[in-house]
Amino acid sequence: MAILGDRCHVNCEEAAWLEVLGRLADSEPQVFREWLAQAVEVFPFAAANAALAISEDDIRSLPEVPDAALRETFLGHVQGRQLLLSTFLHLLRQERTFRDAVRRNIAG
Repeated sequence: MAILGDRCHVNCEEAAWLEVLGRLADSEPQVFREWLAQAVEVFPFAAANAALAISEDDIRSLPEVPDAALRETFLGHVQGRQLLLSTFLHLLRQERTFRDAVRRNIAG
């Protein structure tokens, strides 16, 4: 990942983005929860033209789970993965807090 001022470049081939978010869920659960909340908000716009098996109805009410269950709950199932993948780049571009968290978890 390269950070250039307010811009960043992330090379997340195949499932690398999944591992980055998994590390974030494990090491910074509060940031991961904020990421989820933002993902739900931007989903209708970020995923408008994506071929997905989920809809806004599927993500309207996310389950409350303990920190230890975040990775399995949201990255271990297709609904969570599609929500997070379809909004991943949008959130990285828009939220410096998230870029910084990804950088910390890539290095880790």
